[in-house]
Amino acid sequence: IRSPRSAARTKTAAISAVMPPLNQRKPRPLSSDTATDPQSLRVQDDFDAALKAHRQELSQTVDQLLGRTSPAPASPALDAARGRDLLREMDRLGMILDATHLCDDAFHDALEIWDGPVWASHHNCRALVNHNRQFSDDQIKELIERNAVIGGVLDAWMLVPNWVRGTSMPEAMNCDLEKVIDHMDHICQLAGNANHIAIGSDLDGGYGKEQSPYDLETIADLQKIPQLLRKRGYTETDIEKITSGNWLNFLRRAWK
Repeated sequence: IRSPRSAARTKTAAISAVMPPLNQRKPRPLSSDTATDPQSLRVQDDFDAALKAHRQELSQTVDQLLGRTSPAPASPALDAARGRDLLREMDRLGMILDATHLCDDAFHDALEIWDGPVWASHHNCRALVNHNRQFSDDQIKELIERNAVIGGVLDAWMLVPNWVRGTSMPEAMNCDLEKVIDHMDHICQLAGNANHIAIGSDLDGGYGKEQSPYDLETIADLQKIPQLLRKRGYTETDIEKITSGNWLNFLRRAWK
């Protein structure tokens, strides 16, 4: 991934380990003012949509070559030469590895090989909702050690336990934006700071209000998140990091 603009233009299959077009593109400079722009929350989902098709395709391709994608049932990772070669070539090209959708075995296999930047674009915590699609505390700690950023997901079944897709409803399950903050705060407690969380959203049309926090009527309601963080004692500096700064700082490091 080289920039949101180039990612939007290059929805590649990512089966081949050699991807010269990505290597040839130069990153678009990021303004230092963007992290404090009051409109940053409004553009968050546009940014997510521009990158998601490309990064998730790569993530799931890596996982399919190494093992299985979550949330499929867990299975042993495969010693697949193609998957390992793909990772090494992505690393050589200076790409970002998205750990989202990696099953446990593939997660550990990938990070054993990978030396470059890694993030988790949309992921929550297994300690709060026990499912193999979520990260365990040990996985979160490993990502923190890698200076990763983890984007909180707004999909209801990843926010509250015992959700039954197609049956449960947000109000009945008390699924609101506070639950997103619970997952973010859990990661912050493990890290001891607010440098590794962000808004991942995953609001790409795969589900609607029936599977979203009940106080999320439109994308504009993401602007409720800063006040929810203030209620938990987060500083204005922390809030700026969570709403935009952590993603942007990560990309500046990755694209330098």
